[in-house]
Amino acid sequence: MSSFRDTLAWLSIVSISTVSQLGGSSAALGQDHGSCTDVNDVALSCAAILWVSVEKDKPFTAERIIESGDESFHDRDLVARDAAGRIYIEQHDLPWQFYSFSPHHDANTIWALGTASVFDCFGGKSIYLVAGSRTADVKQSCSKVPLFQQSNHPYSYALTLLLILKTAAGVSVEDLGNKRIAGFQAHGIRITWVGTKKDGDWKGRPIRATEAWRSDELGATLLMVSSDFKTEVESRSALIHIRRVDPDASLFEVPPGYKISPAQPKMSLPGASSETAVQR
Repeated sequence: MSSFRDTLAWLSIVSISTVSQLGGSSAALGQDHGSCTDVNDVALSCAAILWVSVEKDKPFTAERIIESGDESFHDRDLVARDAAGRIYIEQHDLPWQFYSFSPHHDANTIWALGTASVFDCFGGKSIYLVAGSRTADVKQSCSKVPLFQQSNHPYSYALTLLLILKTAAGVSVEDLGNKRIAGFQAHGIRITWVGTKKDGDWKGRPIRATEAWRSDELGATLLMVSSDFKTEVESRSALIHIRRVDPDASLFEVPPGYKISPAQPKMSLPGASSETAVQR
């Protein structure tokens, strides 16, 4: 999964650099300084969201499947965005055998293993849910903090930048053009890493590669394929069961019975691993 992580890190850096996360309206959010933060960490986190664009009027729900070709890893997440641009992302990171406890997903009943993040980027609010402790870490930007601004670039722009930016030695980026995936038009690139001296006989040869396919139509990453040529293992991440519907509003709220945790100095981001369960 290392090339997945490298690609995600690159896309995260590019996304943050292309989104005007500190601009926008400073309209009051109805929060006092005792329950909000002057640090614009919500907007910064929104700029770093992977897999889904932060934009309005493109509601959908889908399942994101991440699986390893050697059957050592399987991740099944719910991903959703409503018409207001609020985003829900589950994060698992657990092996195959745990998924007998995950029968289905829908907008009203969520069974998941891991954690969940909710981002109301345009409202300056985020929620991080941990079901093991039934706690919610809620962040709300103060009224004087400028709100998140939607990017003027299409979602695939991060891939375009990777094609034109200078890469590190031993890394190449190839434009794969456009194709339809899961019924949506998508633009893809392939990033290839070449072996160095520490890779022995693989020095100068491709050791791993990752394809990334982003859809401007849906505003989401539809497919990532990671190949490790040394171990001959391929890992895939794909959005499936995509529905162009507005998710249930309860998906973006703190579930009943959860305790809101005291403010923390640093907010947890989507992608953080956990071995707890999130239930609704």
